[in-house]
Amino acid sequence: MALSDYVAVSITLVGAAVTQPAFNVMLIAGYNATFSGTRTYTSIKGVAADFPATSPEYQAANAAFSQNPAPQNIKIGKVAPLVAGAGDVTLGQAPVAGNDISLTVNDQPVNVAYASSAAQTMTALAQAIADVAGIQSAIVDANNPDKVDIQAVIGYELSLSNATITGGGTISATVDTPAVTWTEGLNTLQLQDDAWYGLVITDPTDANIRNVAAWTEAQEKIFGASSTNAGILASGTIDVASVLQAKGYDRTFLMYHATAGEFPEAAWMAGQLINPPGSATWAFKPLAGVTPDALTATQIAAAKGKNCNLYLSVAGVKITDPGIMAGGHYIDTTFGLDWLQSSIQADVFALLATTKKIPYTDAGAQQVASVVRTDLNRAITQGVLANDGSLVLTVPKVGDQTETDRTNRYFPDITFSANLAGAIQKVQVLGTVSV
Repeated sequence: MALSDYVAVSITLVGAAVTQPAFNVMLIAGYNATFSGTRTYTSIKGVAADFPATSPEYQAANAAFSQNPAPQNIKIGKVAPLVAGAGDVTLGQAPVAGNDISLTVNDQPVNVAYASSAAQTMTALAQAIADVAGIQSAIVDANNPDKVDIQAVIGYELSLSNATITGGGTISATVDTPAVTWTEGLNTLQLQDDAWYGLVITDPTDANIRNVAAWTEAQEKIFGASSTNAGILASGTIDVASVLQAKGYDRTFLMYHATAGEFPEAAWMAGQLINPPGSATWAFKPLAGVTPDALTATQIAAAKGKNCNLYLSVAGVKITDPGIMAGGHYIDTTFGLDWLQSSIQADVFALLATTKKIPYTDAGAQQVASVVRTDLNRAITQGVLANDGSLVLTVPKVGDQTETDRTNRYFPDITFSANLAGAIQKVQVLGTVSV
């Protein structure tokens, strides 16, 4: 007789756990790597082996690893060098009285009427195109007076469309050299390695910040940048902070910082992503290796009014302030809710993938709800959601689901509501003293 006749043992190797985004990992993206894709570094010594100390990749990484506590690791990724878009608008013949020229440049309408002569009309067309945001230059071609040569600001897309001319004649608008921007580079990099959450770039020009902010808004990631643009500290509305605020970007935070090359955004992000989501605000944090800015009350008010963060010395204490995204949400709120969404997705999927069958019954629905409830309670424990009794998890009855959803084995409308835990960042104390 074999032992198995008396004791039957079967051991099943369970599949790997569902992978969740690496919320504690930041990526520094730049042009200067000698490798493609990304590499992971655990210390600045490793970075020094691949990048000279004068490179922005090294400087950003040094800012990250200088924090205490420092991140366990960071990633550096290579994007392709940017290429400025170029194109032209060409008329089939010289413009004449009665011609009206219209086209769309970078999604902005351009309209020019005939202006006393062909040459003046073409000059007016070139000037109108040059006035569009993102256009570096638009000039009448030296060899063809009926053509305008266009070049975009590096870092901006270039689009030309809807070219028409009334009153006779023909017109064409062509992009001859497609722009290569951060969008293309980050899309490629993400396909190679998507295991990171926070992003900083080594070339934070205003154009690049705007381009990367637009890209990030469609991702489940956050982007941090700093700018030396003094317009942020004034009342104008065309500086990069004003533009990001107007766009309502809640996945991008911007810092004003007068000293180029210190990468306060990398220092800040590295020091905060190591915290469990919900456990810390991003305000009032010291940044090792970063010089506080000495600003007037008017400048501080202007920057904060544009949802731009600052690094200041207040009563001798160096702090970040106020810890906010360009669109107005606090950074820790976005961080915490991203983590909660990812946790629920991963844990419910793990239940589906490791359970033989979840019956389409009220009991089966409660199995799913139990997983969701566990994650919500963990969010309360970590400080993402408030522990104030506001949490309500609602699970529909099977009898209320449609026949189509039951046939397709789809169970919709498990919902929850809760209050954010938030944080106190400003305090008022009122006192009365009597004799």
